[in-house]
Amino acid sequence: MHESEMQILGFLKKVQEDRYFAVFCHVCGSVYLLLCPFVILVEALSKIVPMYYKSFYQIFILLLSLSVYTIFIISKKPALEHSALIVDSFGLKERLTTSLELIGVDTEISRYVKQTTAQMIKRH
Repeated sequence: MHESEMQILGFLKKVQEDRYFAVFCHVCGSVYLLLCPFVILVEALSKIVPMYYKSFYQIFILLLSLSVYTIFIISKKPALEHSALIVDSFGLKERLTTSLELIGVDTEISRYVKQTTAQMIKRH
């Protein structure tokens, strides 16, 4: 692989990791907001009906939601093409998606497109 191809793939993988982290944080906040009412419900029920293992129920709810959350995050990993489309929508005018499609193609035009895209990435 040429240096420009490595720069493009490295940049897209970094964008993909950042997007993965952003989705992780967003879903973590959503799970927290959905989890709080259940914990409060267990707390309120413990005031009305004696619950001997109240903390066990709360921990069970927490672990169950975290396991569902982890499975969801692992299944929603964004693809490189999706990351390229997101970056292109911010101003690279489809350069990254075109360069991603041209990786492995060794013509004069593809080299030019990949080199200019790598230079644009360095500036951003």
